[in-house]
Amino acid sequence: KHQFPLYGAGMTYELDNNHKMYTSFSQAYRPVIFSDLIPATVLEKTDPNLQNALGHNFEIGVKGKLWNRITYDINYFQIRYNNRIGNLILTDDNQQSYIWRTNIGDSNTKGLECYLEAILISNENMKVSAFTATSYFEGKYLNGQLRQGSENVDLTGNVIETVPEWTSRNGIQLAYK
Repeated sequence: KHQFPLYGAGMTYELDNNHKMYTSFSQAYRPVIFSDLIPATVLEKTDPNLQNALGHNFEIGVKGKLWNRITYDINYFQIRYNNRIGNLILTDDNQQSYIWRTNIGDSNTKGLECYLEAILISNENMKVSAFTATSYFEGKYLNGQLRQGSENVDLTGNVIETVPEWTSRNGIQLAYK
């Protein structure tokens, strides 16, 4: 259960009939869920003080049309993720090691996204366009530690394991009548 309201706001500014700037900010919340609380094996224990993950999303960009043939949307974004949940390895008083499910640290992902679509052919029967949706991500841990094998490693400055540096989706679209 969170103890505060979550907020968000967005704004768009029309530069002219074909171009807009936009920005938005919203707080993010991921509650501790049932699967976070229940140990998967007898070798795991859950931190009774496990906290909900909190953070925010921010973006600013520009989008529009050029020469009535090119559509674009380019933006910068940032995603902050605090209290990430993960596993550490701990040893009890009897020198028995166990996996400790707890909050492991904070991370920040920032990047650029670009969508471009160009109309190659356009007439009353057919439209052909090519597009790219390409993104650059820089996701890093700001602090924390995580279990790696039988030891805990410092995550500070490490790349987030599930964030690719580049993604690009490209294609050609054909519409007939």
